[in-house]
Amino acid sequence: MTKAGDNEKEFRDRMGKNQNDIDNLLGKLRLCDTDKANISVDGHFAYNGKLYLVEIDSANEAKLLAGQYILLDVLFNTAKLMNYSKANCVFLVIHYFNDYNPERTEKVLKTLKNKLKTTINFMAFHQKDISDWSELLSKIDSKSK
Repeated sequence: MTKAGDNEKEFRDRMGKNQNDIDNLLGKLRLCDTDKANISVDGHFAYNGKLYLVEIDSANEAKLLAGQYILLDVLFNTAKLMNYSKANCVFLVIHYFNDYNPERTEKVLKTLKNKLKTTINFMAFHQKDISDWSELLSKIDSKSK
């Protein structure tokens, strides 16, 4: 099994760079509430007026993703997130675990969103279904409709 850091680097490399030679998928982003709690995501990017908070899941950790989603919603701070509101953020999970069905993650997060009235939206994909940056954006556009 590949280490999580290796999967993060591989996916970032696969997403490439823009015309200004800047990574399309930017680095880690940390949300915190002083010394009480903090949470981070593996990467982030802005697209079509939304901020995408990217988590690379390497080990079928649905319970951890659920907790991460809740903490992201609770600790959200627009000043640190480029002036995006929670309503304009998307928790984007990219699964690396073999044969994992991303719909399972979306069902869990949908349950949390409905029961806890969270504001951050979400999407999940399997890395094998995304060959490059343009394909990722196309899949996002398809799910956003």
